[in-house]
Amino acid sequence: MRKYLLPKDGKFFKANLHCHTTVSDGDWTPEKVKEEYKKHGYSIVAYTDHEVMVPHPELSDDEFIAMNGYELEAREYVSPVWSQNRRCHMCFVALDPSINKHVCWNEEKNGYTWGTAASYAKDAIYDESEAHFVRSYDGECVSEMMRRGREAGFFVTYNHPTWSSESYEQYIGYNNMHAMEIVNNSCVTSGYEEYNARVYDDMLKSGKRLYCIAADDNHNKSSDSFGGF
Repeated sequence: MRKYLLPKDGKFFKANLHCHTTVSDGDWTPEKVKEEYKKHGYSIVAYTDHEVMVPHPELSDDEFIAMNGYELEAREYVSPVWSQNRRCHMCFVALDPSINKHVCWNEEKNGYTWGTAASYAKDAIYDESEAHFVRSYDGECVSEMMRRGREAGFFVTYNHPTWSSESYEQYIGYNNMHAMEIVNNSCVTSGYEEYNARVYDDMLKSGKRLYCIAADDNHNKSSDSFGGF
């Protein structure tokens, strides 16, 4: 007997919930991302450039939804060698197109904004009545970031634990996410073992109730697109 993991009948939309463009460190413009992803059957892309949310409402139409979002980082500083520091990455994807206000904002350093994204920071919208958020690499801070994102109306995902050099000791202490990346296509194409079924199983066994997603995390510097959806 054939069993369906998803309903046999209904409408299904192909989506990539982790994407980078020329707003941060991607090679394609937001317009180019839409063009190429539509060619590959996608109806939804969440634009999640690093640390700064730049909405692209002009890209949404009857056949395509450009979701607002951004990717945040909390990282440790134990070595001057970048690759030797662990980090936690998470995406905040707005569940309503009217959501355009940053959470966990720090005006002076804008969290961890760098490169091209820094030029967009001056136009960022955030709650000026709140104290600037100071990040630290620990479960309490990461969980608080996720909580704030969730309460502000974002879909919160935990990203690529293998690339981030995180182990059970770190990720089991993270709470308040909606989902985790069970596959990150960009990391896989870069040579990382980023099929994270074991991590997802650990999360569920610990009592966390969350979804899993596959995403591209595309930067379009190689064949990192159209593999996670």
